[in-house]
Amino acid sequence: MALWSRPLSLDEARAQRLLAVPARGRGSGLLGFWSLNEGAGHACFDTHLPLGATGGVRLDGVLEGSVQRVASSRQHTEPKLTQSERYIHDKAGELRAWKARFAAQHRRPATKADVLMAEAGVLQLARLLGEL
Repeated sequence: MALWSRPLSLDEARAQRLLAVPARGRGSGLLGFWSLNEGAGHACFDTHLPLGATGGVRLDGVLEGSVQRVASSRQHTEPKLTQSERYIHDKAGELRAWKARFAAQHRRPATKADVLMAEAGVLQLARLLGEL
């Protein structure tokens, strides 16, 4: 299910229907996308933001009533990331790795103060990803 900020033309709706994941990014007009493929439970996650994206609002929700999940026969496909999305995704992975190493070494999660006192590369990653 996809929620758009504007009405789509018939041609746009047909083109989006053929995609595994709707077009994303600035200017796409996509406000939310729920694939409903979480597998079990009542949670449904908004996946319209690219992996590692900061800012924006995720509209996660809960299925109500007598909704029953069934297994889909459709093969799961990961959305293709643009070059800039891939860059942010990779940088977010670098920061997560640093935080994991920090937690293992200091036996506690990294705080904002720890990030501020970290080497320049970590500080740059945190600023790039909007964590500071």
